[in-house]
Amino acid sequence: MRLCGWVVVALVLLSNVFQSVHPEVPLISFAEEMTHQYVGPMEGVVGYLKTHGRSNEVVKIPYDDRTLMFYTSMRIEPPSEFLRATYPDWIVLRGGWTPKRFFGSTYFTQVKAQYERIELDAPDAFWQNREDPGLHHFRRAWWPPPVVIYRKRSPA
Repeated sequence: MRLCGWVVVALVLLSNVFQSVHPEVPLISFAEEMTHQYVGPMEGVVGYLKTHGRSNEVVKIPYDDRTLMFYTSMRIEPPSEFLRATYPDWIVLRGGWTPKRFFGSTYFTQVKAQYERIELDAPDAFWQNREDPGLHHFRRAWWPPPVVIYRKRSPA
């Protein structure tokens, strides 16, 4: 009986089995996070644009434009103008932030014809990574599709 008590105490103190549908030992998850880099959606976008973009190019993104302003030297179109038919060098689509009507628009059809579609090695999770333990990702989020960006094709 005493052993059962210790097992219950250990489960309560060292795991989240009573609070989550995805049981884990947070200390192990924390150790994994400290030893493996977490790449979220905006880290993927910033890394790709810093590697493949140039400072004189223009980026359009529906949300989190300030991250691009801070971490890149590119010009950023205002998110409030996202649905306006402009043709910058880069268009970043974010699943939870891109208005649904964009995908059925003539504008998006033209974008697909004039731009190269690129899938990044970064999950298109709604948020980057949150401090809240219930929303925090200790490892890469596996369920969202990858972030998609479009790069304007060079004139031939």
